[in-house]
Formats: sequence, C-alpha cells, structure tokens
Amino acid sequence: MSEFSSGNFQGWLLKFGTQEFPHEFIKRATWKSTPNQRLENDPWTDMKGYLHRDTLPHYRTKIEFETVDDLTLEEKIKIQEVIVVEGKDDTANLRRFYEVDTYETRGSAINEDDLERIDKLNDLRGVIVFTDPDYNGERIRKIIMEAIPTAKHAFLNRGEATPKSKTKGRSLGVEHASFEDLQKALSGVLGSYDDDNQFDISKSNLMKLGLLMGADSRKRREYLGEALRIGYCNGKQLLKRLELFGITLEELEEAMSNY
Repeated sequence: MSEFSSGNFQGWLLKFGTQEFPHEFIKRATWKSTPNQRLENDPWTDMKGYLHRDTLPHYRTKIEFETVDDLTLEEKIKIQEVIVVEGKDDTANLRRFYEVDTYETRGSAINEDDLERIDKLNDLRGVIVFTDPDYNGERIRKIIMEAIPTAKHAFLNRGEATPKSKTKGRSLGVEHASFEDLQKALSGVLGSYDDDNQFDISKSNLMKLGLLMGADSRKRREYLGEALRIGYCNGKQLLKRLELFGITLEELEEAMSNY
C-alpha cells in the first residue's frame, strides 16, 4: 500500500514499504488526491464481457498523477534477473520504469526449447516469472514452476492488470499495470544488481564471423542459435541475445568454427 505525506514533507510523496517513488518522475500540476474511495476486491470480467465487482466496506484515498514522458537509463531501476513475460507489450511497459532484460514466451506457445533457455537464464542470472493473471498466464506459470522449481514468481491481481481505457481492449496483462502495481509485485522477489558486465563480443566480431551483412548471414545465425541453444534471432537482436545468455567470444568462435 502506498503512503501519502500531506503534512511535513519528508522528501517523498509515495512510498511502497521501504521503496520511495522519486517525486521528480511526477509531472508538475498532475497530482490529484481524492479521499474516501470505495475499495474493490479483485474485479473480473466473465466470458460474456460482463464486469463483476465486490466492493469492500472500508475506504481509501485515491491518488492520481502522470509520470514524465521519458525516463533516462540512469533514472530507471536496474533489475538483475531476467523477467519472463508473455509478449513485447509487457516488455515495453516494464522498460518504461526498469532497466531490465525479458524473455518473451509469445503468449501460450511455450515449448521444451523455451524451458531449456529459461533454465539456463535462471542459472546465469535468475529469472522472475511475471505472466498475466488469466488462464494462459497461469498455464505458462505452472509449466515453468514444474520444470524450473527454483524460478521466482511475481504476481498481479486481475484489477491491477486491467486496461485503463476502452481503446486498449479487455484482455488482462502486465502491459496495463501501473508503476505502483509493478513495484508491489516485484519488490519482494528482486535480488541485488550485479553491475560487473564482462561481455566481450562486439558488432565487428559478428561481422567477421559472417553473422551480419553477409549473403548467408541468416543461415549462419540459424546454425548458431541451434549450436548454442539460444534460439534464432535476426541481426538486430543477435548481440543482445548473446549478452543475455552470457556467451563469450571464445564460445561464439568455437561454435562457428564447425559451421
């Protein structure tokens, strides 16, 4: 639950446990506080599109504000673990507030190759499973939980994952969650950030190995993805994928020596 300091200002406006929300992220003149708001317990939409609400007898203060349009990389919260999400919109929402790497399952299409890669990422950096609070999201979570029992899990309730406007549809998703709700879900499972990055592969290395801008670069990347078991990715994504899986230049050159 957030706290609102309306009396003696102590350097923060919002605080989630011990985590302060930087007030410089709040747009001037957008802060709005409305007291005595009814609190709903887990509203949900049925298969016919009807919204069901269970209103609790107590009240809370509603706080609204807009964040600044663009946070610089230095201002974002760094996350050590790789977060497993369902799609690119979930990744985009997380990266509004966090410096984070994600692994996208592409909806419910999770297979043994995905599980093998997630398991490797869990060994390298740790993973946090952060899927949508719906049937497909829970299905993916259970599959990963059975295959990789040491993976961490973060949860949103259905109300927190509901679209904030009708133009964004009715589907639940991490993509719709606010910073407050993301932070509540993640704060209990995040580890300390290790800033010791020893990644030693450059774009020029990829070009020398024929993985970029070559006549057969696509075939080489397909081979590399299978050889290193990191999956196929295009030229723009390759360097980031290699860094994500902790591949060294020596491992890269050894894999391509057999092409």
